Amino acid sequence: MPVIRRREHPVSVDIMPTLLELVGLPVPDAVEGMDLSHWARGESGTEPEAAFMQKTGACAAWENGHGCRALRDKLYTYAVYRVDGAELLFNHVNDPYQRSNLVKIPAYRELEDRVEERTAELADANDALETNNAQLSESYRKLDSAHIQLRETQTPLVQSEKMAASGHLVAGIAHEINNPARI
Repeated sequence: MPVIRRREHPVSVDIMPTLLELVGLPVPDAVEGMDLSHWARGESGTEPEAAFMQKTGACAAWENGHGCRALRDKLYTYAVYRVDGAELLFNHVNDPYQRSNLVKIPAYRELEDRVEERTAELADANDALETNNAQLSESYRKLDSAHIQLRETQTPLVQSEKMAASGHLVAGIAHEINNPARI
């Protein structure tokens, strides 16, 4: 039986920007993921450090425990099944066909703890960014409101200044008419 070599592929979030670049269309700014068209052409280039994955199983439905969510990098895949919380950890170099679950091996518990710790750190950082974004949005809203109010206040002040200048000009002309300067 021939040996089947597994090939790394882009994760789903990278498919859209990659395909758009391959067909020569611009990638909208709102699109997530990386353009990996260089990879599809067999060229070297930047790659994502890791990928979040969701596997839905044969039923293509996220129900009845058929699916899992995972984090995969160049060395490991860590996954948790939805139905029972079962954890899987595979080493791609030593076990490319994912036959040996490392979660049950005590030496790898430290790695799993690091993944959980890093996941918590990323969640905290994400929360902080969302809070900061909300604060910035509120500050922008207040600044925009103040700018609108300033422009609304500025228009009558400019009109009032123009009227005052016109009044001084008219008063000066009237004075000269009533009291002509004698040379």
